[in-house]
Amino acid sequence: MKNLEQYFRECDKNRAIDHALRATVSKDRVKFYIHPINANGDTLDYEVKGDALIPLINGEKVEKADGLFSYKDLSALMGLVVKNSVELQAQLHDKNYESELEKESLERELQSINEVGAKISAQINKK
Repeated sequence: MKNLEQYFRECDKNRAIDHALRATVSKDRVKFYIHPINANGDTLDYEVKGDALIPLINGEKVEKADGLFSYKDLSALMGLVVKNSVELQAQLHDKNYESELEKESLERELQSINEVGAKISAQINKK
């Protein structure tokens, strides 16, 4: 996940110097999002607590420790990895490919996804 400094540095490289910021203020929370104006770029969401900024994904706080995602975040990522792995395995099993080259590409993609899954699993097991 990109932090605010990385966002501004990327925008600077792309010469995006103007930004739209929209704040939402409720009884319990102050949130905002920021996006470059008239330029392609990421939109970052934050909750504000005093001078502290808390990153949000889909409106939920991202709990991070030492730059690593929380158990909840890792579990969600693992779910996506498993889903993609199962879909690729089904394609390979059903011989749902048009050429040997496509089969090899699917096998490499499956191997990459499984390697990512192993790394995520290792992080989950550390928590």
